[in-house]
Amino acid sequence: MTVTNTDARIARLVLDERIRQDVKWGDPKDLPNGTGPDSIPLAFLQPILEGDIYSSAVEMQSWAKEHTDNATHLGRVTYADILNEEYLEAHAEDDPEKLFDELIQVAAVAQKWCRALIEHQGVQR
Repeated sequence: MTVTNTDARIARLVLDERIRQDVKWGDPKDLPNGTGPDSIPLAFLQPILEGDIYSSAVEMQSWAKEHTDNATHLGRVTYADILNEEYLEAHAEDDPEKLFDELIQVAAVAQKWCRALIEHQGVQR
């Protein structure tokens, strides 16, 4: 695989977004992962999906944001919550410029989560 100048520019944009996130939210925290074999991904959508109601990406993104905000307020937010919110924000975009920015945010959250795994959970890399 060849790393291109475009790859390097994207990596720099992800790091710049990480810096912005750290300024806004602080360094990576020791949050729960919210993952594992018994986790229920996107559980906050379950009541909506049980009725076979199909929702738009914008509605799902809105529910994810509300869930993450509530979980943060209650001190129960997880990295999975944050990443799901960012992913659904990206999924709701159809403008390529805005989609690019949302995907940079997804990558930055994933990178921050990886750093937290190293610094707080003993992952060796």
